[in-house]
Amino acid sequence: MNQDQLSLQCDCTPIGVHHFDRDSDMTPSDAVIRTIAVVTDTEPEELEPLYETIDTEALNKLFECHSNAPYSGEQVLAFTVDGWNVFVRDDGQIRVCDPTGPDTPSPIFE
Repeated sequence: MNQDQLSLQCDCTPIGVHHFDRDSDMTPSDAVIRTIAVVTDTEPEELEPLYETIDTEALNKLFECHSNAPYSGEQVLAFTVDGWNVFVRDDGQIRVCDPTGPDTPSPIFE
C-alpha cells in the first residue's frame, strides 16, 4: 500500500467478506443484505430491513457504477446492522465484523 492510500483500522472480528460486481443487476444494498445473510446463516427476509438502519437509496447512489469513474478503493461507508459492523468500499468489497469479538486492530480492507 502506498502512503496516499486510505488505511482504516477496526478492532472487531471479521466474519465475512463479499465482493459485489458494480456492473451487475444487484444493488449495493441488496449485496449488503445478502452478505449479512450468508455470514449469519439467516434468510435475507428474516433480517431487519436495511432501510431501517441506513438510507438504501443513498447507499446505492454512492456506490453505483459510473462508466468513467475509476474504482479507487478509497470511498468507504461504515454502519451497523443487527449488531454487525458493515463496511462497504467503492470497489465492491463488503466486510461484516462482529463487534462483540474484539480483535487486535487491523486493516478493514487489505
